[in-house]
Amino acid sequence: MNKNLVLILILAITLFLFDCQKGQNGTKTLKPAELKAKFEYKNQQIANDSINLTQSETKQNSLITKTQTKPANQLNLTKTNKCDIVEKYSIPLPYTLLDTQTLGAPDFEMLFPTSYADRFIKITQKSFFFGVYTADLTYTLIYNNQTKFVDYYDIVLKLATDLSIKQNFTKAYLTKFKQNFKTDSAKIIIQNAIIKTCQQLSESHQISILPFALAGSWSETLYLITGNAIKNQNISMDVYKIISQQGSTIDKFKQYINNTLLDVESIDLSIELQNLSSQLDSIKTLYNQIYVSENIAIDLNSLQKLHQAYGRFKKYFAENQ
Repeated sequence: MNKNLVLILILAITLFLFDCQKGQNGTKTLKPAELKAKFEYKNQQIANDSINLTQSETKQNSLITKTQTKPANQLNLTKTNKCDIVEKYSIPLPYTLLDTQTLGAPDFEMLFPTSYADRFIKITQKSFFFGVYTADLTYTLIYNNQTKFVDYYDIVLKLATDLSIKQNFTKAYLTKFKQNFKTDSAKIIIQNAIIKTCQQLSESHQISILPFALAGSWSETLYLITGNAIKNQNISMDVYKIISQQGSTIDKFKQYINNTLLDVESIDLSIELQNLSSQLDSIKTLYNQIYVSENIAIDLNSLQKLHQAYGRFKKYFAENQ
């Protein structure tokens, strides 16, 4: 029982006994009905005091809780759920595969040159390299290279503007990145920007952009992962597992392209998608030629072949206007 409530009860009983004692000493003796009324009055006072005290404690506890749960001066961020196409066809996005704990030391020389961004003309080509540069952007972020991050963010913003999908990549977001660069907040912002763009393209059925953007981000991510694996020999088995799984990813990607072709009315776009499918076939052929297992480290020669294949995939889209 609450200490204050006990004190109030003791006080009421004391007053009651004192009144009774006064009657015995010759002062006015209360009649039974008066005693009953007085006792009920005291009980009501006790009850009222108890209610007031409980309300006061509740209010105080609520204030303490609010003070304790008040967030620090940080961005209020929640992770975006998903992109339908990515979920349906299990196409990995850069932030799901790139991890410094498994990749080892970085090699920023592998990043695709920012100077190429002005050379792209076709929408499909700009879309492909929008994906490439988002993978490079993620790479600079996880390795905390803010200078290169800003350079690649500018390129991503430029291509996003050209493709009319810049709402998730703005100068305001860049300011947030700089303020929270070496925190999880920055990673959540870039994750949200990528996945929101993906979902918006999916919902608006932008088939001239989304398949190519996903192909660019996926292939560049694997180019970086295989490159890191070549440079850092003693890497985690998780990296070999990621690389080995991409054979099945290609199968699912081709299924996505084939289903997309059913809705294509433009002959030019149909040809572009078929070319994309053919380039995926060339990588799949290599996977079929080398022995790749999730439980066995890939030999250096096979890693180099895969790395070169992902590089040729990117080069094809860079050179074909």
